[in-house]
Amino acid sequence: MKNLYLNRRCRQTGTYLILIPVIFLTIVSGLAISVFVGNTLADIQRVQTAAEAGAIAGAFAVRRERTALESADTKIKNEALARVHQAARQAAEDNGFEHGKDNIQVNPTWPPIYTSEAGAYYAENSEYIRVTVQKPIDYLFFDGVLGLLPTRSISTAAVGRVGTDTLFNTCPGLYMYGDPTKAPQGKILDLKSATFFIDDGGIYIDYLDDTGNSMFGSSSTMTAQWIEINIDGGETASVDYYCTLPELHECTPKNVDKKREVPEFDELPPNACSSPNYPDIPADTVMTECINGGYNFGVCTAEACKNSKTCTGLACLKSNGCKTNCLDGVVKVGKKDVKVCPDLSSSPNKNYNDTGLEADNYCQGLTFVNTGTSSDPLLLKPESTTPNNYFNLNGSDMMLINSYLDASAEGISNAEGEPYEGITILSSIEDGVKSGLLTLGESNRALSKSELSGDVRIYFNAIQVYDSTLSINTFTEKGCGLLPGVTTTVVQ
Repeated sequence: MKNLYLNRRCRQTGTYLILIPVIFLTIVSGLAISVFVGNTLADIQRVQTAAEAGAIAGAFAVRRERTALESADTKIKNEALARVHQAARQAAEDNGFEHGKDNIQVNPTWPPIYTSEAGAYYAENSEYIRVTVQKPIDYLFFDGVLGLLPTRSISTAAVGRVGTDTLFNTCPGLYMYGDPTKAPQGKILDLKSATFFIDDGGIYIDYLDDTGNSMFGSSSTMTAQWIEINIDGGETASVDYYCTLPELHECTPKNVDKKREVPEFDELPPNACSSPNYPDIPADTVMTECINGGYNFGVCTAEACKNSKTCTGLACLKSNGCKTNCLDGVVKVGKKDVKVCPDLSSSPNKNYNDTGLEADNYCQGLTFVNTGTSSDPLLLKPESTTPNNYFNLNGSDMMLINSYLDASAEGISNAEGEPYEGITILSSIEDGVKSGLLTLGESNRALSKSELSGDVRIYFNAIQVYDSTLSINTFTEKGCGLLPGVTTTVVQ
């Protein structure tokens, strides 16, 4: 019996000798698999990073080589394309994946080419470049066994684009500061039976309130390449607005969270404006430089200048006799008769019909009455002596009543000898105060129809267009409210 017990114990001891190697091999194999899987996942991430770097570098190269890439000369185009490919491959190499080394492949395609519908949006889109990076899988400890199988590879791709969108990052033709507390009835943009057209550019409203409507319109046609409202303090704005949409233009405002900065206007003429001192006129009376029939009648009350629409040009001169409500009339302020145009002389100081009105500081704003015609509009042009191309209204208003103005900078250059591309009309921002109203026509008065057109950019707090036309061909100039110059996009 004792011998039987000893034999059984000997047999149990041999079992451990068998189990120990099995357990050891299991642990080692598990560690090897874990290392292999971890290394493969890390490789996938590294390959993806290299593809994205190649896509961005290639996209920058596409931007630099754009002219050559679009050349009709095949040789020039192919050489440019080779430089694009080299830039993409160099970026991948900088991230550890050199094309052609250890069977690594870095393949840029411009425009992107897809073999399935997965990337159809980017296919053949010359704004983008696609870069694929491929490397064989590293089997590590299992190379002796798995290496006998067909080669397996890690392959990733990225689509890149660099630059600003040519459609949605043109200069605003119309930039509104958007303070409803300083706009009539809180309306930032108000259209009635109006035609409002911005051919190349958009409308930007830096809306300062999210509690009310910003845009109103009825029986109007309004189009632009883009319309954006940047809400301060809220995510949405109520919009009561109707428009007609032609091809390649927008009429629906979009709420955005990107800021198009107001230009610094560093070329503005020195501000020589000071508050006018007219003791007989209430301090809150709006004054304006009154241009009637192309003649400048000096500074008058805005209401008097507006009411002079029944007169034309010389009819308001004392020598020719004036009609009721013309510029040399009087109004009752309390019990006192007050002359509405304190500085009106017996003759206007200038006729702009033939010469055009030059850019300058217009301290009390501008009002045009019965000035220009649809076939022969009054020309707004840069000032050539200083020179500058800014009509600066210094926080004041601008109004057109039965008037036609055309903006053009043709033939006039700046101080550096560079030709101006257009003019800018602005009611400037001083000490953070945003004000200024641009009005074309009068509400419910079709006979006051007016038109402002040409190569112009406009910066006001609010705009009114009644039975009138605002037609803008905007232009690019330093600090004109563009978004940041370079943006990057990577799509995996």
